[in-house]
Amino acid sequence: MADLEKRYLNVEVRSESDDSRTVRGYAAVYNQETVIGDYFREKIASGAFARSLSENDIRACWNHNMDLPIGRSTNGSLRLREDDRGLAFELDLPDTNTGRDAYELIRTGVVSGVSFGFSVRKETWEQGENGELSLRILEDVDLYEISPCTFPAYEQTNVVARSVQEALKQKEIEWAYNNKPEDDELEKEDTSELDEIKRQLELVEIKNRLVDAE
Repeated sequence: MADLEKRYLNVEVRSESDDSRTVRGYAAVYNQETVIGDYFREKIASGAFARSLSENDIRACWNHNMDLPIGRSTNGSLRLREDDRGLAFELDLPDTNTGRDAYELIRTGVVSGVSFGFSVRKETWEQGENGELSLRILEDVDLYEISPCTFPAYEQTNVVARSVQEALKQKEIEWAYNNKPEDDELEKEDTSELDEIKRQLELVEIKNRLVDAE
């Protein structure tokens, strides 16, 4: 998972009032723009997780630590679904030290956010206008794991974030290239006018020579 990215959503995980150690919330929200590292805006399109939910064995971890698993979709302890708002989840925490600690920290509000790890299958970009950051739209992603966690992952320090920035630079070059034909036409017009002026000057010079020769 060399291309793994992480996103964080605050105040979206909560515990149940019973003793089942079940927590639920949203790991992602659709069509809500977020600024990533002051480089670009990003939003998740509705249905972006649909394929992944039907194909992938998705894990729940504590603070993105793969050595601390706390749920899994294939055994039913992690249940994920999409609705109009976003990616909803229910997680039955295990009767382990990590599971019990996680439940207590969530129950008491010490941990109130959840993050998810993913890679992108399909995305589109919209060019920013009037100084606005360009917009990345995630249309189809592979979801690998969700994690109740204390702090967000800072994407600007992530190797993957730098690769996304490079992709944005390529899009900016593409946008500039797509806008170039209009400029080329203007250059052609300017060149044509200059050539005509030069031709007229040459004709005047030839005419003057003929006059002098007489």
